[in-house]
Amino acid sequence: MEETSKNTDGGIGELNFEFFEKGKDDSDKEFASSVKNILILVKDFYGADCAAVYWFNKIKQGFKLLAASDDERIGEYAERFPLGNDYASTVCLRKNAEIFNISSDKDRELLGHFKNDSNVKSLMAYPLLFQDEVVAVVLCESKTLNFFGTPNIYSLKVFAESITNYIR
Repeated sequence: MEETSKNTDGGIGELNFEFFEKGKDDSDKEFASSVKNILILVKDFYGADCAAVYWFNKIKQGFKLLAASDDERIGEYAERFPLGNDYASTVCLRKNAEIFNISSDKDRELLGHFKNDSNVKSLMAYPLLFQDEVVAVVLCESKTLNFFGTPNIYSLKVFAESITNYIR
């Protein structure tokens, strides 16, 4: 994307976040499609059930679904949700990747990115950083408890950096 962007949507630095509100430009649709392809690779690489990227808008203090790995999800994703006390928000605020195991109803309540109840039991989340600010969060999910481990976080960094490099 151009370095001199029309950044009016609460983005940071020199990124153009307008498409996340409008989604009409062909290059922006191509970007979302490319991210979806990366998510399919992420899902297949880990043997996970689903992967998604949520864009973070710092000014609006909320997330918007950019892309998911496929249509057969393990729950219905929310198109938008506010920064709060959920797992994606935790990773966003800490600027640090984390693994969460969901074994109780209390844990399940922290899956803020689902519209309804899901059968996610393990979640790996990685923040996408641009100029030291979180611009998105990659989520990788499994129906199996304790599915992800620390080595998975390190390898997810490669996929996350691929998306970040595409943004630049």
